[in-house]
Amino acid sequence: MLSRPLPSGRDWLVVTTNNRSKSSFAHKNEYGARARWADRGFRYNYIGDLIARLMKSNGFPLQVELHPGSHCGPLRCSYCYSRQQALCDGLMTIDHYSKLLDDLGGHSPFIEISGIGSDPLSYPDFCKLLRLIKRKGFSFGIHTKGLLLSRELIELLNSEHSEESYITIGVDSANADTYNRLHGLPPNSSVYNRVRENIVSLYAEKSRRHSSLKINLAYLLLVNNSSKQDIDEFIQTFGDYADVLRFSIPQVPNVADPIGYLHRTETDQVLRLLGKYANDKITVLNFTESTHDEAFEFCLAQRFNATIDKAGNVFPCPQVALKDYLSLSWGNTTEHSFLDIWNSDRRKKTQEMSVRDMKCRVCDRKDESINKELNHLMDTNRFVLDLKR
Repeated sequence: MLSRPLPSGRDWLVVTTNNRSKSSFAHKNEYGARARWADRGFRYNYIGDLIARLMKSNGFPLQVELHPGSHCGPLRCSYCYSRQQALCDGLMTIDHYSKLLDDLGGHSPFIEISGIGSDPLSYPDFCKLLRLIKRKGFSFGIHTKGLLLSRELIELLNSEHSEESYITIGVDSANADTYNRLHGLPPNSSVYNRVRENIVSLYAEKSRRHSSLKINLAYLLLVNNSSKQDIDEFIQTFGDYADVLRFSIPQVPNVADPIGYLHRTETDQVLRLLGKYANDKITVLNFTESTHDEAFEFCLAQRFNATIDKAGNVFPCPQVALKDYLSLSWGNTTEHSFLDIWNSDRRKKTQEMSVRDMKCRVCDRKDESINKELNHLMDTNRFVLDLKR
């Protein structure tokens, strides 16, 4: 898919394979490689790993993201990207997922299990789904708020699987008061304590079994949780129960007022603060803007990924896996095979559309980084994408 190598130099990314020594906190990021800016040390960027993986691409998606859940329980996060937008109707069965995974089996994409406006663990047969994924040999990553982690799931997560597999739990708070405010909960809610207990139990099981599961705890930096005291407390509270403490700047949802989000000056201050911690577990996503980038014209990330919502609809990316964007769906896996959908004229038509014509412009951090960098590389003739794929 790449027609020429990229130039080397300090402005490019250093991409290394994972150090698998048990004594090291060096870890794989959510795409299975460690990509660091050569002169920034602790910040991650997605594009280096993507390019490394594209070198081995065969035209099939590198990653398939599943959104099996239908709700978030009591959580009503103020920064939710799907605020005021509904999920599509319908719910895939375990038989549907089994057929889908059979379709994907010969190509072995990474399986990410997440959700927009929903927690994947709310799927009633989540443990059965994860067993299917593991039995069929897929590497997986799970993004969740951690409230619905059951004892059965904790044990299943730490049983045998590939070393690329991980779970990321969004905590975003160092104490119950802040957690309740950010997640739309009453002041006396016990949800934070339950999440913390689940994290402690998950890490204890990992340690007991010497599991290779990577446990990442995510922290979105907002006005109400980004003081030095907040960050210190979070690191002290959770540092012993995670492989990675991942900090990042959230994006403003398209339908939300930008209240509570950090301005650029505040962002720079927080990132400088995080850079002073002598803790190998801390990583910061290399994404410093709360607003969406509007410089690129085409969505190139959709050429490498696919997202399947709870009803089986296949979308170009996770941010549009909602009823409002159903016109962008390539098809439904309960009606057609994934391979037919991936190779369909409908998907090819979407690839030819500009972001303006797609009427989305709601890229998540990963896809926006990919789109921004790849559009720039193509514009400067450093990178040529095979548009037939």
